[in-house]
Amino acid sequence: MKRYQRYIVVLLISLLSLTLGRLESFAAQSNAEEPLRLPAKSFDAKSLNIIRSANTGTVRFLNAERGQAIQQPKALPPGTSPEHASRSFLAIHGNLFGLKDQAKELKLMRSKPANRGRSNVRFQQLHKGIPVLGAELITNLDANQNLLSINGETLPDMDVNTTPMITEGTAKQTARQA
Repeated sequence: MKRYQRYIVVLLISLLSLTLGRLESFAAQSNAEEPLRLPAKSFDAKSLNIIRSANTGTVRFLNAERGQAIQQPKALPPGTSPEHASRSFLAIHGNLFGLKDQAKELKLMRSKPANRGRSNVRFQQLHKGIPVLGAELITNLDANQNLLSINGETLPDMDVNTTPMITEGTAKQTARQA
């Protein structure tokens, strides 16, 4: 009987410690990702909502007050595509999101129209031409190609060796044997 009771006690302590660990992690994440309200002098908007990543410190969400858009930093020619408008914004402000060169680091995944002339553009982050798993940015534009919001995560300052350690033939052979 004592052995059974010890087993139950150990099990309960294990479950309690797991639960407390998750609560502490949630609390730390919640506090680190509270929205910041900042003056938006350089963005031609009254104020911005900005949420930063607790892990990287980079911006993971940005938008202007409801009903406002963030004007493009440079005037865009008429008929500019949503992708070009998004890239134009990120060429100047991409460093907020951990990007050094959006032209090299972002690949267009999808651009699609939304209601009232708006559009959504989704980009995948690349590192030396290789897609970074889970690293995407999504821009939402108004009918005038001004930014309504941008959200997502990137991995800044990656230092990952992308040189294959085995040949393509060896990889295929290993996959077939698995």
